[in-house]
Amino acid sequence: MKLGRLHAGLAIPLLPLVLLTVAGASRLVPIPCLSGFVTDTGGAPVAEADLDFTNSITGDRLVTPGDNTDGAGFYNVCVLPGIYDVSFAPPYGSHLMGKLVPAVDLRADQGLELDVTLEFGTVVSGEITDGSGLPVGEVDVDVDRVGGGRIYTPDDNSDPVTGVYRVVIPDGLHRFRFEPPPGSRLRGAEVDSVQVDGDRSLDVSLVEGVLLAGRVSETGGGGVLDVDVDLRHAETGAKIFVANNSTDENGDYEVAVPTGTVQLRFAPVRGSRHVAALIDDFTIGGDRDWNQDLPLGELVTLVVRDPAGDPVPGADVDIKIAATGAKIFTPHDRTDIEGMSPSAVPAGMYTIQIDPPVGTILDRLVLETVPVVADTTIVVVLAEVPRVSASGRVVDERGAGLAGIVFDPRLLPGGTGVYVPDDATDTDGYFDLALPTGDYDVAVVPPRGARLVGLAFSNVTARQDSVWGEITLDDGWLVTVTVQDDLGRPVVDADLDLVDTATGETIYTPHDNTDATGQAIVALPAGTFRVLVEPPTGSDLQGHAVDDVVVGSDTEVSVTLARRSPGTPQPVTVLPNQPNPFNAGTTITYTISAAADVTVAVFDARGRRVVELESASRDAGTFTVAWDGRDARGSAAASGTYIAEVRSSLGTQTLKMALVR
Repeated sequence: MKLGRLHAGLAIPLLPLVLLTVAGASRLVPIPCLSGFVTDTGGAPVAEADLDFTNSITGDRLVTPGDNTDGAGFYNVCVLPGIYDVSFAPPYGSHLMGKLVPAVDLRADQGLELDVTLEFGTVVSGEITDGSGLPVGEVDVDVDRVGGGRIYTPDDNSDPVTGVYRVVIPDGLHRFRFEPPPGSRLRGAEVDSVQVDGDRSLDVSLVEGVLLAGRVSETGGGGVLDVDVDLRHAETGAKIFVANNSTDENGDYEVAVPTGTVQLRFAPVRGSRHVAALIDDFTIGGDRDWNQDLPLGELVTLVVRDPAGDPVPGADVDIKIAATGAKIFTPHDRTDIEGMSPSAVPAGMYTIQIDPPVGTILDRLVLETVPVVADTTIVVVLAEVPRVSASGRVVDERGAGLAGIVFDPRLLPGGTGVYVPDDATDTDGYFDLALPTGDYDVAVVPPRGARLVGLAFSNVTARQDSVWGEITLDDGWLVTVTVQDDLGRPVVDADLDLVDTATGETIYTPHDNTDATGQAIVALPAGTFRVLVEPPTGSDLQGHAVDDVVVGSDTEVSVTLARRSPGTPQPVTVLPNQPNPFNAGTTITYTISAAADVTVAVFDARGRRVVELESASRDAGTFTVAWDGRDARGSAAASGTYIAEVRSSLGTQTLKMALVR
């Protein structure tokens, strides 16, 4: 029999025996014991430290009488065989931090010695009150390190009478969460970026919300346990902190939430076969009941590796319906430490996109048309791509940094989009793009609806680390273009081109396709413009142009697209140029359905006119025009993406071409 450490002159046995009676038979069962000393970092014993044992598999906590350390810091606790998460809580009021030791294996027929050292920390304390200033007791306080990692904080509930709480944590930047007792109408609170450099106070006032309650069930079945009920702001997508948001063993939930329009999410536990649910534009005006079915789906497990075969943790996996591109809500879509990401989806055909974690030189991978008819495991290897840094800052006309400006680099020739891990400016307007080496057309894209005119740069070389300096986005006026058909219905995904009448240049306008309401909102400088509206591909609607749109203030333009009669050919059709990409020259072929005046011109990626190839009156038919790759002055145009535009009174069509020198 193994003996414990000598204490007070006695040998402590680690294997007591108990008499277990099973089905009328009796036998002696060895009970393992965990023993050791608890000390602080100076080696002093910690008396009255409290031990708790939680089954690592089931989450059940054991009742273990006599589990406190004695005056010498010694403990000896005997339990049934199993694997336990063992917590060590110092006496309340000390400056020592608790410690949680996961997965202590006490299954073997012998005891185990475990000495534990508790570190000194910093005390954060305060009072938790409601909107009337009254104390709120039994509020659970959780603390996370900013950047990830929950800190174990024993005895972290607020006092039932005074509402005072006290936690001991390490110095650093932390996130605090305050969860009222289940059933309370008080909303939980989350306080981000709390800097702790010494003992400090942090008082919190909890506001009252309304109750959202219901049951989450299998389709036609029982309740689903441990489904997280999450809310996001409908407009910004920012997460709303919701306390006590997991369903119980019956699938029931009741949470205190704010009023308003939100996105409501139901997220089963990682690895569940239940398909998660997402409800957009969910309105909460007062107490509301909402029951949700989560059908069983097929489990798609992505295993992500790097070229050396090592797992890639932190990769983001998006699963989209192949036919429509609609994204499936998969709440646990980041790979774990083993490089694995399991998601439940309905049977179907999908496109799967894997984005590597930021800071690596791994590239995005897209798997097209993946059939899922049963549980599926897919092992992928992300290629490494040499990258260089392009850094700088985006500012407005007054020099203030602009946040959330997105960069859209397109690789030349061909204009293929590339994966950039972090493609937007930070809160102060700074950016640091990790670009694969190559030549690019780069668009600088403000948010939709911003009064900022976008920019596009051609032939940007990324061969070594470079500083792009300050990029200034000019203020503009918002032009709202509403497109409908001849029946008054909104036209979705109509494409707009806006041409400066004075210069003939097409202005770069991100977000210039119409949305579900038939609207597109673009920012333009002051001037006079021609608005060209092209219907979505495959539509029987005809394109339309609105001339002499004067922009000197916010402007609204309404456009009605007429419908072609059945069997009527497309008024203007442009066929793919041959060859493409090209070097010495290329041929552009177009067809018009009726006699018209036709102009064929070439523009660069920024919308600047390079050369006019043809301006003539044509009868109905098919015609060709050649471009030798030179501009209007006869100079050779640089490598890059160019736009051939065929414009006529019948309509306008464009074509992308790639010139390679």
